[in-house]
Amino acid sequence: MSSPTAPGDQFIARDVYAAYPHCNAFFDDGRRMVVGDATAPRLLVVDVEPDASPELVLDLRPLGDGDGRLLWFDVAVNAPILATTWSDSVITLELADASAAPSIVYTAGADARIDGLVSINAEGTKVAAIEVRDADRSLLVIDLATGRVDRRLHVAWTANHVQFSPADDEWIGFAHEGASTEVDDRVWGSHPVLAPFGRPLADQAALSSEDRPLALGHERWMFHRADAIVVAYGDGPSPRGVWEVPTDDRAPRLLSAGERDWHCGISRDGTRIVVDTTGPADAPGSGWTDAGDRSTLVVIDVADGSRRALTETRFLPHPFHPHPAFTPDGTRIVFNRVDDDGTRGVAVVDALLL
Repeated sequence: MSSPTAPGDQFIARDVYAAYPHCNAFFDDGRRMVVGDATAPRLLVVDVEPDASPELVLDLRPLGDGDGRLLWFDVAVNAPILATTWSDSVITLELADASAAPSIVYTAGADARIDGLVSINAEGTKVAAIEVRDADRSLLVIDLATGRVDRRLHVAWTANHVQFSPADDEWIGFAHEGASTEVDDRVWGSHPVLAPFGRPLADQAALSSEDRPLALGHERWMFHRADAIVVAYGDGPSPRGVWEVPTDDRAPRLLSAGERDWHCGISRDGTRIVVDTTGPADAPGSGWTDAGDRSTLVVIDVADGSRRALTETRFLPHPFHPHPAFTPDGTRIVFNRVDDDGTRGVAVVDALLL
């Protein structure tokens, strides 16, 4: 793989951060996107162009301090509706109406809390959330038209990273959270008929070339069909890189080998994947070994697994991991950029179509 070759990336806006990698931020046919304010619990809208002017759309401070948690968000793929959670309430907002007020669609009980990542389905009609009550986790599906809450399943371990399949919202993905080198059933799916109690979608021990399971994480469900991609981290056994995880009886398969893959995103048509890396992509070693604080953005051709490095950035603790995502038309990639002087924000770079 060559050194980064894309024309210089440019900041869209500074002191803001991008959506979590399995969430969507884009709306208005990809011309605009939601970003988080790095200085306060607020959400802003920007044009997906260099040097855009952020506009405030949602200030969560009146709802409380959020217990010090980060503010994450998700936008429906096919409707301008945003979902987020703050102070253990699930909140939605119509982005097409500048005068719209946020709606609190669910609030956890006094003995519970809401995990920090929620998901809204592609049509903007349902929100999925994980409710935490002591050691138990419940998958909630909230109907936005009726307010009905379906408690789909319960598990007695840490479940998070809930996400609707954009291709089929009967499928809801979630993760068994924990140390990636210890959890052997990371990627889960729930379906009212095919997996009513949830089921793991990848046998990590069977996929490994060693006597320990693959270290999987940062799953992202595809837009074009109800399957997922996931990273096998460099700190775990081989085969490392980006894997495809089907929901039917097909076996998971390695799409592209990589020693330092971290987060992953996929184009809407499923032909290309983008990853960021733990350390420069061409650095010796794997995983977090000698990673430092630099990451490479790499585009992968799904057809043959070939890779092309685009650009490099520093990274900081959340929310300033790179978290790359394709724009809806697939021509550009937005990501969190951190410069050597500490300047931080959301940037855009040409995707270099393969």
